Amino acid sequence: ADGLFAASASKSSTTQDAAIRFWLKSSESDDVWGVVENAIVAHYLTVVHLFFSPDDRLLLSVSRDRHWAIID
Repeated sequence: ADGLFAASASKSSTTQDAAIRFWLKSSESDDVWGVVENAIVAHYLTVVHLFFSPDDRLLLSVSRDRHWAIID
């Protein structure tokens, strides 16, 4: 909601590549994002959708592996 936190995933064919990574915007610059150290492995194929809940507490991920996950 405040635009300081983001999540990403990349095209993948392995579990390791399907990891969801979290990013935090730097307080020093609008163009600098730092990756949060721990990635979440919830899928084994490409993640096609990521949705944050309105309060930014939960993240829904949907994958080509025909599974979805809710991450707290």
